This record gives sequence, C-alpha cells and structure tokens, in this order.
Amino acid sequence: MVECIELMTTKTPNRILNTIAIVVSVLGSLLYFSNHRSKKIVQIADIVIDEESLGTQEKINKISGLSTQREGLLRGLIDTAYNKILLKKYGFDLSKKSIELEKNRIEKNTQLPKILDQLKQSLSKREFDEFFILANLVNQAVYFDLYLKNEQTHLESRRRALEVLKKISNNDLLSFAHQHKYPISEMQITKDHRLIWYPLPKTKDRSSPPSTFLNQEEWDRWENILKKIPPNQIAKALISHRSFWLIIKKKQTLGKTTFEVLFLNKMPYDQWLKSQRMRIPIKYF
Repeated sequence: MVECIELMTTKTPNRILNTIAIVVSVLGSLLYFSNHRSKKIVQIADIVIDEESLGTQEKINKISGLSTQREGLLRGLIDTAYNKILLKKYGFDLSKKSIELEKNRIEKNTQLPKILDQLKQSLSKREFDEFFILANLVNQAVYFDLYLKNEQTHLESRRRALEVLKKISNNDLLSFAHQHKYPISEMQITKDHRLIWYPLPKTKDRSSPPSTFLNQEEWDRWENILKKIPPNQIAKALISHRSFWLIIKKKQTLGKTTFEVLFLNKMPYDQWLKSQRMRIPIKYF
C-alpha cells in the first residue's frame, strides 16, 4: 500500500508537468499563428496590410482562377489601398450603402455565378464585402469616376489646354489645328444618342463614320454644351471628355448642327495615377 502511494506521488508531478508542457506548447503555437496572421507587411497612410489580408486575397484569387503568387497578391492589395485613399480624398462615397449597391450590381450582371457563390461560402461577410466587393468598386471608380470625370484631378493639363485656347484667333479652329498638328475631327450628335465623328480634312468616303453610343447623362450634357455656343463660334470654355480636353467650334450647315473638335490629351492614366500616389505615405515592415 505504501509502495502504491509512493508510486502515485512520484508519477503525478510528472503527469502534471507533461500536461503543462503540452498546454504551453499549444498556446505558443496559437500565439505564433495569431501573431503571424496579424504581422504587418506594409502600411499606406492609415491602411495596414498584414498576413491575414494576404491570406484572404489568396483565397479569392484561388477560387477565381487567378495567380496566387505572393508578390502579385501584395501588389494588388497595395493598389486597392492607394485607390481607397484617393477616392476618400476627392469625396467619393465608400459607405455601406455604396458597397450594397455594388454588390447588387455584381450579382445582377455576373457571368460567373458559381464562382460568386463559392466566394460567398468561403469568405466571411467582412472579407467578402471588403476584399471582393469594395476592392472591385474602388479599382473601377478611380479610372471611370476620378480620372475620366473629375476635372480637379487634371489641373495641370487643363492649364496647358487653356493656353492653347487663348492662342486661337479668327475662329479658325481647323487652320490652327493643322498648323500646330493637333488632332481635329468634325462631329455630330444624332437623336438616337450616337456621337459620330469624321476625320478632317474631309475624305470622299463618309458612308461608315466611326461612332460611339452616349448614355442619357452624356447625351444631355452634350446637348447643353452645344446650346450655349453661338453658331460658327468657338466655345470660350474647355470641355472635359474622358481622357481629353476639347476645344469646340459649332457649325450650322444645311439645317444640321455639327461641330469641329480639337483634341488635347490629358495626362496618360498610368502617369496620372503615379502622380496622384506620390503624396501618399507608404511604409514597409
């Protein structure tokens, strides 16, 4: 009996120590994993990208059939962070409401419903909204809403375009464009919302001119612009149209309203984006 008690008292501390060692080991592993997942990689202004963010993006790319190389994943997350900051700077709406609207748009128009369903099932709601929906929203909005539509982001090219406008005399836009080798076209807006343009000087074959469809907002805008320009006069203000500044001369011929358009380039998108990002601080860890 004494021997049994002695055996128990000598083995019990060892069991306790072994149990403690296992618990400590498990906790250590969990702590390491937790620290690793939250380990900072880079910070852009107030946005932090960590290993957890990288892991979420890897899941999205894997499900979507895209590259899962670390360098590409990180580059994509950095680009999205930059774009979020730029949009906030210029007052773009990144609220929950805008995320829901973008989510509805994607669900309505997606051509890959199975992949979309798999993303919903594999990601938490926060991951799906932030890393898929919001990322898609901001990466499109920077180009389509900020670069193409927001004149405040093109002040330098606008200043140069105004200098060109001041040099034009006698309302002779065509001669000025040819003299200085600026691209110029003759344009017409049709009632079926097409913007048609013809190269100048005129060619014999004008049967199939290039054209683009204008949505209702664009069509209304062009109608309002042309109403304010007197016949056979050059508009006193520049017109912002996508990646160009336009100088317009309105013409009245045979009952139709056409207009000559001189094109001045805004800063190319890649160069513009780089210039916008230069003032945003970035720190690697």
